[in-house]
Amino acid sequence: MSEQKNYTREECIFLAKLYEKAEKFPEMVKFINKFAQLDPKLSKDERNILECGFKNLVSDKRASWRFLNNMEKREEKKNSPQIVYIREVKENIEKELNQIYDEIHKTIDKYLMPNASDSENKAFYLRLKGDYYRYNVNLQMGKSLMRSVPRQKRYIRKHMNCLIFVYLLVIL
Repeated sequence: MSEQKNYTREECIFLAKLYEKAEKFPEMVKFINKFAQLDPKLSKDERNILECGFKNLVSDKRASWRFLNNMEKREEKKNSPQIVYIREVKENIEKELNQIYDEIHKTIDKYLMPNASDSENKAFYLRLKGDYYRYNVNLQMGKSLMRSVPRQKRYIRKHMNCLIFVYLLVIL
C-alpha cells in the first residue's frame, strides 16, 4: 500500500480492520491514526478498533520485555557475561514500547480528547491513556521512573473531574 495515497476515512477504517485480520498490527495502527486524524469523533466500534490495535501492537513486546527482565535478574545473580546482551535487547524493546506509548498518548491528547463530546468518550480515552501510563511505569526504573511520575501527576490534576467520573462508573 502506498503511504502517499490519500485514503478516505472509510478506507482507513476498512484497512485497519483488514490489517487486524492479517495480524499486521503496526500497519493497523497507522490506519487507526489516519482515521482518527481525519475525524476524531469515534463511534464505539471505532474506539474498539483503536484499543485493539494498540493493545495487539504492545502485547508481544510487553511479554518479551517481561521474559528478558526475569532472565536479566537470573543472570545477574550468576554474574553471567551474557547479561550485557540481555540488557541490550531489553533496552531496544523498551525504546519500541516507549515510542508506541508516546504515539497513543499523542493521538489521544491531540485528536481524541479535544473532540470527545460526551462523558463516555472522555472516560474511555482517560482509561486507555491511564492503561498505557501504567504499562510505561512497569518499564521505568530508577531515574526514568522519577521523570515519568511528575508528568503523570500533571495529567491527573488536569483531568481530575473526568477521573472521578470514571471512578464512579467503576463503582456503579
